Amino acid sequence: TFWLKKFKLIHLDLLFYQKIQSKILNSIFIFLNLINYSKSDSTGLCSIRHALTHGFKVTAYEQSNEIGGTWVYVDEVGKDKYGLDIATSMYQGLQTLSPKEVMQYPDVPYPENKKSYLDAADVLKYLQTFAEKFRLTEFIKFEHHVMNIRPLIDDRWEVIVKDLKEDKIEVEIFDKIMICNGHYSTSYT
Repeated sequence: TFWLKKFKLIHLDLLFYQKIQSKILNSIFIFLNLINYSKSDSTGLCSIRHALTHGFKVTAYEQSNEIGGTWVYVDEVGKDKYGLDIATSMYQGLQTLSPKEVMQYPDVPYPENKKSYLDAADVLKYLQTFAEKFRLTEFIKFEHHVMNIRPLIDDRWEVIVKDLKEDKIEVEIFDKIMICNGHYSTSYT
């Protein structure tokens, strides 16, 4: 599509196809969070897992200090401790609109004793268990705010990221990128 061609954002399947064809890719940047709204949830975790499975060196950035994305409930509104916007699609008592059977990863089912429409806490626990099982948090840099991404002449990408805890700017170069910020990454106020 136009967006993929123009900005060279590579869909997961296309990315793996290109890796098999060219054999030149060796690093991948997985951007879990454009802004503080959509944390590392099911899309980001799945992307990390499959990129690792296909032999990529993975670096993922997460602006918050935990995984779970939209399933993490916070009472705070406004700005976080780093002065960045806080927004969430979560509210107390949220339950899924879809049954767990269509939300789970094919090879990692939800526990059998759970009802079909889950509470947010159950979904969060599932994502945390998935991340632990495949040791995905080892590849996530938490409390890192991606400030800019730009294509380079050699078809690689420059990523400027701020380490929020250390208050330090870092510049990284990646062969390919994936943006996995979820569809709740923009506040609707």
